[in-house]
Amino acid sequence: MACAIAQVASITLAPTAARAQLDADASDAHIRAIVAQTLADAQTRSTLLPNARHAGWDDGFAIRSADGVFTLKLSGQMQFRANLVALPGAERYTDDFVAGFQTRRTKLFFAGSIFKEKITFQTSLSLSRTGAASLSTGKVSIPLRDGVAVTFGQFKLPFLFEETMSSRRQLAADRSEMNRVFTQGRSQGVAIAWRGDHASLQVAFSDGFNSVNTDLGDSPADGAITARLAWAAIGALGGARAFSSRPGSDGMFVAGVAGHIERSPDTPTASPNDLISATADALIKGDGWNTYGAFVMRHESDAGAGENATDFGFLAQGGFFLTERLEPFARYDLVLPSRSRSNNEAIQTVTVGANYYLQGHAAKLTVDAQWTLGDLADNDAVRGSTAIGVLAGVSAQNQIAVRMQFQLLF
Repeated sequence: MACAIAQVASITLAPTAARAQLDADASDAHIRAIVAQTLADAQTRSTLLPNARHAGWDDGFAIRSADGVFTLKLSGQMQFRANLVALPGAERYTDDFVAGFQTRRTKLFFAGSIFKEKITFQTSLSLSRTGAASLSTGKVSIPLRDGVAVTFGQFKLPFLFEETMSSRRQLAADRSEMNRVFTQGRSQGVAIAWRGDHASLQVAFSDGFNSVNTDLGDSPADGAITARLAWAAIGALGGARAFSSRPGSDGMFVAGVAGHIERSPDTPTASPNDLISATADALIKGDGWNTYGAFVMRHESDAGAGENATDFGFLAQGGFFLTERLEPFARYDLVLPSRSRSNNEAIQTVTVGANYYLQGHAAKLTVDAQWTLGDLADNDAVRGSTAIGVLAGVSAQNQIAVRMQFQLLF
């Protein structure tokens, strides 16, 4: 009797178990179908935002159209610095030391390209050390043919190589005193340039040196012409975007010459005068080391009291990687004011220091000390600047400035 009951139960339950397994399989298949449908729907919706798939990081936050024609890149720079300046025998200060913190540079960069012709643009907004905002660069470049492009707007004139080298990629914490004295700065104008892999030629027509953000009639010159020729005897010009040379880098040798001439406006109270400048420079880089040298001359007619003045400047610097991250460096620069100037003492600056690269130039710590040999008080050509840590108008021989700077690029 018991066996009969067991057989009946087995016959009864077998179809039920089979149906349960079928139901479970159907449920799994249904779930997989829902998941697949959801993913397909998400993919369909993402196509409604075609640029979303082309946003990311490329030395800055970048957005590109699907065909790569339209691009926009946002990037920034921050340099925060601690300074300690020793002033032996200073008359302006009650003690021999001046110390303080400084936000050396805070910049935002917008750059990109538009249209199939690849017209490029670049705009940068700079906050001064006191927090005032101003336009640094605002330019548009239109490619023509065979490496030739025309640029118009506000930009750095193609003169001193140290000045045209981005502040993001300098060897020391800042540019040299020589560069500050002879710098071209930014100007408004138009330039035409030809650039190849191993040579380039740039010619600019502008409002003159250091005419940044000037209005019509306010510029220092009625007209100015600047030209620069660069040649890479070893390597390519693209390797000259930074002074440093990482270990394992190929060797390169790039030389350049430039000239500039401008004429000041003729006004009822002042006669016109000419400014003529010329420079030559060379950058040599090898496997983990670099050297750079430059010479500059400036001639001013009617520089003061009817006198002409011809000033000269020299610079030599070099660095090498002691480890993968640590790069010691040294720099010497000299400014020789014209003898026709009433205060014409020669000014020499010796700078030694080191860079420690956390993430290349994007996160870099620089510590250096610069020793200014000469008296800056009332010097007609060299006046110093807090921008480079040298106090102006201080009757003190041999200022020593220690700079500790952290740079972040994003």
